[in-house]
Amino acid sequence: MNKPWKVIFAFLGVFLAGAVFGGFLTLRVIKEKFHQSPSMDRFTSRILTRYADRLELSPDQLDQIRPIVTTAETELRRVRSAGFKATIAIAEKMNEQVAKVLTPEQMTRLEELKMEMNDRWRKDRTRRGGDRPPHGEPRPHAGPPPNDL
Repeated sequence: MNKPWKVIFAFLGVFLAGAVFGGFLTLRVIKEKFHQSPSMDRFTSRILTRYADRLELSPDQLDQIRPIVTTAETELRRVRSAGFKATIAIAEKMNEQVAKVLTPEQMTRLEELKMEMNDRWRKDRTRRGGDRPPHGEPRPHAGPPPNDL
């Protein structure tokens, strides 16, 4: 008579051990995936690649821009928790410095790139339900979100 209970307890023990192990594994995966900053991990390389490809930079221009972007990344990491305004100010400073190295044709492409980034930010904020507009734009009045997003 005791044997059926032993089997039930053995299965229950294996089930609980699996649940505990699965829970710890899930927590670790979530921590690694969401608590790291993948957007900042490769900031410099992604920005340099985007500028080089989209602005058709010469190797000399790329060499001049690399320290500017690296400095911006360092500043962004430092003020990341300070808020969005500081982040925008650093990005604007970076773009102003990069613009000094560009040709007029590349400047036009940089402006297009900045507009695309602003649109992406606006869509992301809308998707996440944010209510803060991009830097320099007035805060919208209460009401439904705009239809153009």
